[in-house]
Amino acid sequence: MSIQILFQNNTLEKERLYFTQSGDTLTFDKVKFYISNVEFIDTKGNSTTIHDYPQLIDWDKPESLKLDFNSVAVEEGWLQFTLGVPLEYNTNGAFDGDLDPVLGMYWAWQSGYIFIKMEGHSPSAPTLKNKFQFHLGGYAGAMNALTQVKLPIHVQSKSLKVDLAPFFNALQLQTTPTVMVPGSQAVTLSQTFNSCFRIP
Repeated sequence: MSIQILFQNNTLEKERLYFTQSGDTLTFDKVKFYISNVEFIDTKGNSTTIHDYPQLIDWDKPESLKLDFNSVAVEEGWLQFTLGVPLEYNTNGAFDGDLDPVLGMYWAWQSGYIFIKMEGHSPSAPTLKNKFQFHLGGYAGAMNALTQVKLPIHVQSKSLKVDLAPFFNALQLQTTPTVMVPGSQAVTLSQTFNSCFRIP
């Protein structure tokens, strides 16, 4: 299954201008996020694990924009996954592969992994070079930003679409251009990011 990064149903492209409902103008530099504990649930409620190890989806790396079902037979049902990196991977230290700190998605052992990273520019952002930065994560207590996504899926489903427009339509970049640490804002925005996913 391919993973398509979009904005208002249009393929996300570098240096292209995008517009939010509130009138913010955006260009994107980075879009990365983790999905974990991916499973297929059939109409009887039976669950089959597709893969559980965190997978880093990176807009800049086309080879990461796919979900391998590993011979799991998908029929009518649901695709369910965790958005972020589960507790055990945050507390046991850094790992290899998609969890390698060299990929720029690890804060430190106290804060763990960045679950969602989006960066770009907007004239509305009152920051140096008008940059917006959203580094969302957090795994401890009230700062737990892990969320679960559950989407209807059927045998003809070929793509998982991630449309960033609902996330940025829920923001005012003039007042919230950056969120860079775990906390209540990161939790709320991670939940908002859930609304970006759909399967046609």
